Amino acid sequence: MALSKETYRELYRKLDEVTPVPYDCGVLCGKACCGVSGYDRAVEDGDMGLYLYPGEEDLQKEDPDWLRWSEEQVEEEDITSTDEFAALFPPSFLGKELSFVKCKDPMQCHREHRPLQCRLFPTQPHLLHAGKRRERLVLILNDMDLPYTCPLIEEEPPLSQEWLKTVYEVWEVLLTDPLVHDMVALNSLEREHDVGQPTVLWPRARRKLN
Repeated sequence: MALSKETYRELYRKLDEVTPVPYDCGVLCGKACCGVSGYDRAVEDGDMGLYLYPGEEDLQKEDPDWLRWSEEQVEEEDITSTDEFAALFPPSFLGKELSFVKCKDPMQCHREHRPLQCRLFPTQPHLLHAGKRRERLVLILNDMDLPYTCPLIEEEPPLSQEWLKTVYEVWEVLLTDPLVHDMVALNSLEREHDVGQPTVLWPRARRKLN
């Protein structure tokens, strides 16, 4: 079952209290992750957007006017792996409707309402031993193929330990949703198949996690 609107509200609140770096990282790249680097205009079709986590749309709809919304149903082809492409979603997503959102005007971000994917960037969750009894959550730097260059990923400045701790706690809650867990497990298994075990940002360990 999806997390409740109030649970998402609490996760937003927790992340509002910390930041990954003690400055506005958008000044380094012209807010590249918002899709506004090098220009000042509203987002057009084809520009960047993101999926909301299951149930997150209920909270986002409290302030819907700053986003463009679409509902996308997961089809059979989306859960099928081929020789060329990995599956986009795990089988448990088949037939589910997901909310996809884009900013109408990134220069007028409603920061207090920004979705979790914005708040958790530039980290990603990774499950060591995904699907097994030894399964363990760690945080890594985002390793997706992005249409922009992020200084926090490319230059790897130190990220706030308090922020990483909070992000980790947020992911512990998100993973209680079976759909979110399945998605993270799928991504983790694909990552380890393609490139091996990633470098862990959090939790810090005295020995290599395995």
